Amino acid sequence: MYCYVGDPPGKCYLVLFADASFAGDLEDSHSTSGGYLCLVGPHTFVPITWMCKKQTAVSHSSTESEIVSADAGLKNIGLPALDLWQTLLPAESPPQLKMFQDNDACCRICRSGKNPNMQHIGRTHRISI
Repeated sequence: MYCYVGDPPGKCYLVLFADASFAGDLEDSHSTSGGYLCLVGPHTFVPITWMCKKQTAVSHSSTESEIVSADAGLKNIGLPALDLWQTLLPAESPPQLKMFQDNDACCRICRSGKNPNMQHIGRTHRISI
């Protein structure tokens, strides 16, 4: 794995890649959430941390498991890293966190903030879209 730094901190931002495996566990059909956080700039790419965690409830679709993964990534590594980045560079421009997701339906739901087909997700996974 290669990383390189060629930009001042003010030109860099945090990038979170979130993904999930739908019903990947053959024993209980639970999905697995994954996340990968990097510092990125025009001439910078540095991996910071990652996460891999089994979801606590069974998802009924790949979109549902992707939403749970995006929530876990933001809550556990994205937002804490954003707070740290803001503390380290208070005089610079406001820090940015960009999240990438490979499921189109999940991206649409995250942008709109609503999906009437997944009203159960607050009860089963304890997250709010």
